[in-house]
Amino acid sequence: MVADELLELTEGVLGPIAERHAEEMAAFEATVELTGSGAQGRRKAIEERHRREARRLRTDELVSGALSLLGSFRSAAVDDPGASDAAYVHAAAAVQRFTDAVRANAGEQLALRALLVDLDTRDEVRR
Repeated sequence: MVADELLELTEGVLGPIAERHAEEMAAFEATVELTGSGAQGRRKAIEERHRREARRLRTDELVSGALSLLGSFRSAAVDDPGASDAAYVHAAAAVQRFTDAVRANAGEQLALRALLVDLDTRDEVRR
């Protein structure tokens, strides 16, 4: 499915941040080993921060992609003098719903599928 493929592409962006997270965790583990102190609470805080950072990056990538897609709709509306503005307005509303959903921590896959289905109905909007 297209939504799954798009989500896989966003995972590729996480490579550098995953490496940095691994380095941070290795440095933390080395410090714990040297000091011998219990670090369960600190480890959990680091892991939670890493999850938030990765989620934020994925969200930013998804939103950026949706806005690029919206730019294509805008270009199509501008380039075709006979085109209705309704398709662009419909796409803009769909992208806004999508960005609101992913920023509110909705399921990325479900939000992306909803966006693609919503954009696919644009032909109905033109009629």
